[in-house]
Amino acid sequence: MQDSPDMPLNLRVREDIHNRILRGEWDPGTAIPTEYELAAEYRVSRQTIREAIRALRYEGFLQSRRGSGTYVSVHHATGALVLSPDPNAIPADLTGLWTTQELRRQMRQIGEAEAMLQVPIGTPVQLIEELRLREGSPFSLMYTFRLVSDVRVLDRVTPGKLLITATVLHPYEARMLEDVAHTAALQLEILCHNSAGAEVELHRCLVPTANLQIDWPLTQVDAGQVATFFGLGD
Repeated sequence: MQDSPDMPLNLRVREDIHNRILRGEWDPGTAIPTEYELAAEYRVSRQTIREAIRALRYEGFLQSRRGSGTYVSVHHATGALVLSPDPNAIPADLTGLWTTQELRRQMRQIGEAEAMLQVPIGTPVQLIEELRLREGSPFSLMYTFRLVSDVRVLDRVTPGKLLITATVLHPYEARMLEDVAHTAALQLEILCHNSAGAEVELHRCLVPTANLQIDWPLTQVDAGQVATFFGLGD
């Protein structure tokens, strides 16, 4: 462990354990030493170890299993996916990398989805729930709300507006995504329209922040608004 007197002890331990995970000292899915063993190794209290582990669980690097121990998260075997405008950021050949499991498909009256699709509340929409897996590990949960009672849906749809917000996973969603640390998540919503401009599909994707990194040049967003938000340039 590096000697960093200005950094709290629990964060120094957290950083060292994090580096050991990144170096591959413990394989994804395997247990790390117990709190007693780590406390003896680092010559610190169990409370310090507990705080370091809690931080790494929150960040998604570790998972605790009741009565079993603490394990290296499988999600970090391949690292976070980087969402970038660079076409080379995501491999062109995704064969074997991604799989999808359909969890349910039913007609529903959602309310919020109908409002975003600009149709009267109570209009039936088809709800499709899918679990997206990356190399066999849960990556995201996708909800698709689709108008099926209107001739407009027969036309080819095109992605339109994208809205990204921070959210907290519902216990059911956290369980499906195996997010036992209950980390923060991103909610990505894409409204799709047909050739006539009518919005006919809403895709809502929930991704734990440990799985996704957004790397978008500031020049491609409204830098003035961002600067104002952070109080820059006053």
